[in-house]
Amino acid sequence: MLQESKPRQNQLKIEPGQNQIENELRTNLVENLKKIDPTIDSDELAKTPLKIIQLLAEKINENQKLKKDLIHDLLTNLKTREYFLDESEKIINKSVKPTSERRQKFESNRFSFLFCDIDHFKQINDRYGHAVGDEILKAVAATLEKNIRIKKGDIACRYGGEEIVVSLLNSSEENSYRKAIELNERVKEKINSLFVGKYPELKISLSIGVAEFEPGLTPEELLNRADQAMYQAKKNGRDQVINFSQLK
Repeated sequence: MLQESKPRQNQLKIEPGQNQIENELRTNLVENLKKIDPTIDSDELAKTPLKIIQLLAEKINENQKLKKDLIHDLLTNLKTREYFLDESEKIINKSVKPTSERRQKFESNRFSFLFCDIDHFKQINDRYGHAVGDEILKAVAATLEKNIRIKKGDIACRYGGEEIVVSLLNSSEENSYRKAIELNERVKEKINSLFVGKYPELKISLSIGVAEFEPGLTPEELLNRADQAMYQAKKNGRDQVINFSQLK
């Protein structure tokens, strides 16, 4: 007579519902991975042990974080200068050499740079300390980014120190000038309200230079034009916007 086999002592005990939980976890991990990398083969992952999928997800998330760190300024979370210049080069190439299908769109796709500098920032650091200066810089950066069209391709980057550069797509010099005035007002309202309780005498404003792209210019040359206009705004008394065309 066959004896009834005894269960092995080290056999993994499956709790009720455990397989369902693992399947749900696997499905969620695969869906999240596909959002990050659409080229991932879902069928192959379905055959992969759950532990391997979890390790893969951790590795991809680490790579995503590293990629984000490489293109974002650590203090302000704005884009870096390198990223800004690379993206600007792509915009120029599309504008100058449009495909036949998109020719009409790009021929009307004017764009401009705003070169923004926080007025009297050195004195602010000297008087209130660098910690306060950093908080002001972060608040200015967040206000600028919130009030441009990020989803439509506008970019804000920390160019260096207290300098922030903004690219405005589909925006002529005239429209960009008006936008720059609006951004300066938004910054003054937001930042001054944040610090009015602790530092009632503290006032923040921007000097902004505007330059519109012209065929033949490189991103660096366009930035230089906006930079020249910004310095003229400072010479004129700060807290104002100057177009590059006014310098000609």
